[in-house]
Amino acid sequence: MVSLRFFAALTSIGFMSALAIAACAGPDQTAAIASLQSRVSSLEKQLKAVSDVETQLSAQASDNQQKITLLDLQRSASESQYKAAVLDPASRGYGRIDGGLGSFAVSLEDVRQFADSVKVRLALGNLAAATYSGAKLTVKYGSRAPSVSDPAYFTKQPAWESSLQTKEETVTDRLVPGHWNPVQIVLPGIDTKNLGYLEVSISTDQILMYK
Repeated sequence: MVSLRFFAALTSIGFMSALAIAACAGPDQTAAIASLQSRVSSLEKQLKAVSDVETQLSAQASDNQQKITLLDLQRSASESQYKAAVLDPASRGYGRIDGGLGSFAVSLEDVRQFADSVKVRLALGNLAAATYSGAKLTVKYGSRAPSVSDPAYFTKQPAWESSLQTKEETVTDRLVPGHWNPVQIVLPGIDTKNLGYLEVSISTDQILMYK
């Protein structure tokens, strides 16, 4: 920015000097005026060159920042790989989630409208040999996440994350080992047509085992 102001000042001075000489120029001063005009033209070219370099540097800095943000997101996802499972309401699949005392498989079995809310039926697969005396589920839900390939991803992603809602559900039934244990949760403030993202995490702190 300092360089731009410097060259702009020189250009302005040179241009004003040319105008001042032109106002009182005689036949003998034509060469001097031409020389000043040439200098002004040269300064303008240098000013444009500096401006082009600054634009390129600004674009590179923006691109580098986007790459850093994407790497941070990937690192965060890797570190929290099994802290939560993301389920797609448009398809059937399952994921793994780790609680305080064990690991579970979770699948989305059913999605349906329930008044002004959405009722989802989950199945929790207890992968341990012990029975869990209930659990607490945390569900984040909302519209479908923006695609990473979207040119406006870095603008849309923060707004999308802020729009997600959270519902906590206490499971009072025992989670039997080696079985799919059904859990129903009502998600308020959304329609089935707008539900495109479901993230489930679990917390367990009580187990039942034979002595």
